[in-house]
Formats: sequence, structure tokens, C-alpha cells
Amino acid sequence: MGAESPTRKVPKMIWLRLLLVTLVLGMIGAGIVLGPQPREVGPELPVAGEGPYLICPGAVAGGGFMGRLGLFAEDPAPGRLTVVSPGGASATIQPAGLGGAIASIGDLAELGATPLYVEASGQIAAATFAGAADAASLVGCVRGSPGPIAALGVATFGNESASLHLVNPFAHDATLRLELVSELGTDTPSDLESFRLPAATHLEIGLGQLLTGREAVSIEVEALTGLVAMSVVRAAATDVAAVEAVPGSLEWHIPIFAEAQTGQLHIRSLSDVVGDYRVDRIDQSGTLEGVAEATLNPGEQVVLSLADLGAAQGGLAVVGTEPLVTALVIEDGNRRAAANGGVLASRWVVPVSSTGLEGQNHIWIFNPGDAPLVAGFARLDGAAPGTSLEVAPGATVDVPFGDIGGGGMLVESDGLMVVFYGVVSGDAIGLSVAATLG
Repeated sequence: MGAESPTRKVPKMIWLRLLLVTLVLGMIGAGIVLGPQPREVGPELPVAGEGPYLICPGAVAGGGFMGRLGLFAEDPAPGRLTVVSPGGASATIQPAGLGGAIASIGDLAELGATPLYVEASGQIAAATFAGAADAASLVGCVRGSPGPIAALGVATFGNESASLHLVNPFAHDATLRLELVSELGTDTPSDLESFRLPAATHLEIGLGQLLTGREAVSIEVEALTGLVAMSVVRAAATDVAAVEAVPGSLEWHIPIFAEAQTGQLHIRSLSDVVGDYRVDRIDQSGTLEGVAEATLNPGEQVVLSLADLGAAQGGLAVVGTEPLVTALVIEDGNRRAAANGGVLASRWVVPVSSTGLEGQNHIWIFNPGDAPLVAGFARLDGAAPGTSLEVAPGATVDVPFGDIGGGGMLVESDGLMVVFYGVVSGDAIGLSVAATLG
């Protein structure tokens, strides 16, 4: 089975379809499938935490999308991709060159949202790309987590719709606690506060039927037993935004570039106690601390306009006294994109890039330090010699590149930096933070 042509319009309902491939389940609430019954699970399912693996909660196949998975693996041994469902299809993936590999998600399934379980050797990183004529998204692959983890930046007002994806690829059920927060405060439907996610299961929940007219929704999940991965999807008239859930940190950095200047900074507390946050603006003139700062209550979210923060270049640093999650959210005409904040590192990998779309791929490098750094780039497939450039203190540099068949890039520097990547194609924009390497 192959991915469908990227020239077709995106069927909006593909993001809203409720998918739970398991036993017959009861219906609870409007548009939610919950209450799975216990069942025997075969020994072929992975045990949580064993071996190098990643879960790709935002993978998409078919339905008008060209879906690709990009993998980086330090060890050249063959890896394996498996669709998260009982008896899900699987395929071998072979790293080459500097450790890169690309797979068509449509070769495994044509079911719309198709989360994948990725196994490989050594240090690994992966991400998925979904592209169509007027839509693009990039979503990182993550380890299963007990949480709390959170995803930010979805909405259900006007023609906006949203869906939530919970993934448990393991051999044991997970018991989940969910908390949704909007501009109205805590906004969790009672049916979603606590429930069980069976082994080898992907649950997709259409939020538009549960929370209508919301301008900003963030979702936190905690696994009381087991492990879970999560992503959220936001769909406008044509374009979509998708982002994976991540754990909290005390510090995040976000680059500012041309396409992001009309965006928003979303912040959410992942603490159960009151804390403070501070936003610093960093550019080539220096650092201006406290362009925004306030107290953040447990679970509270804040949405700040980048224009109000004066963030037209360089980047932002968000510092908290308690763990929090941040995201850059772009709402510009029909364009929608979201990406989590990044931590500081000197080695990054861009696992996947856009292919089959008009427009350009981009890598954005933010240097929040007070000294210049030199960043080097190399294609993961090893098909071309590497290049390098200097990034001034406080600067974000845009590195555009063309279609390289969906392949990724290794980005290394002699200093600490933050790396975002994406695609800009007409009314479509896809965006993600790259993966750090130890």
C-alpha cells in the first residue's frame, strides 16, 4: 500500500475520526470511545522501558496525506516499525550513511492517524512528516512516559477543530489521568478525568464535540500505571498543526523567525504547587529580562502574543521556578503550526524533512549565548559533503534547503544552541523542535 497523492485536498474529518483498534468498546459521552474490556495480550508486544525505542504519536497515512517517518540511529543495525494496534503491521527499516533512514507510512497502513512503535539500536531519534496540497505537519517521536506530560496550542472556535491521540504500544494496560485547561480554566470532561488505555492501543478523541468555542486548549496526561505517549492535532480550513506531548522543564528556548513573528507563546504549569515564570527576550542587542513575568498556579496556562513581547528576531527564554511546558503557536491566515520549546544542546538531529511539496525546508538555529558559535550541517544519508556557518550571539539563522527526498540533517556546533525545523509551502507550514543528541 502506498501513500496517496499529496495534491489532493485534506479531508478535515481525517483528524476527527475516532480510532480504537481493540475489542468492542462501550460509548461514553459524545464522540469518545472508552471503557475497554480486559483481554489477553500476546507475548510479542513490547514491555515498557525495554531496549532503544520511540513512539510516534503523530504518524499519518493515506487520506490525501503523504506520510513519512525519518529515523536517525547511531548503530547501523536494521530497525523495525510497527503500527500500534493488536496485530499491527510491521516492517524493517535500515539506517545508512550517517545513520538516516526514511519510510513511507502508507506502506504499513492507510488508516489516517497511524501511531508507530520504532525499534532501533544505539542512540536514536525520529519524527514524522505529513504533507498535502495545503497542509503540512511535523511531529517528534518520544519515549513512553509516566507523566505528567502536556501538549499545548489547540483550539475549537470558529472553523477550528482538534483531536487528541493517546498511545500505549506496550503489553500492559495504562491507567490515565487527563486534565484539559482552556481560557475558561480547568475544562476536563468528566468522562476523561480517569480511564484505562488497553495494551497495544491508540485512542483518538475529537475535542470539538466536547469543548466547543475554545481559543486555547492544553492537555496534560499522567499515567498512574503504565506508560503513555500523546499528541494533539489542530485543523483549520486547510492547514493543520500537530505537536507531541513532553515533560516539564525549568527552562525553555524558542527561536523567532519571519514566519513566527505573528505567533503566540503558550505556557502551562506542570507542577502541583504555585510557581513563577519569566520570559526573557534575546537578540543581538543583548538580553532583556522579564518582558513578561507572573505567578503560575498549578495546571494554569498563559497565552502571550509575540508582538506584545517585542519578539521580532533572535529568540525567547522562558524560565520557571516549577516545571512548565512551552510552545510556539502560529495562526496566520490559513497557516497553523505548533512546536514545543527547546533545551540547550550542541548536537541536534533533524530526523525528517518535507518531500513532494512546493516551497522550502528550513532549519532555524538560535544562539542565546554571549559568544558566536559555528554550526555544521550534514545530510543523514551522506549524499553530500557537510557545510558550516557562524551564528552571532542572540541571533536566529534561517537555513533553507530543497527537497532531499524526506531525509534529515545532523546539526552540530561548538556552543549551545536550539534548533527548530520545518517546511513553508504556500498556505501550509509545518514546524517542530529538533531532537537533541547526548
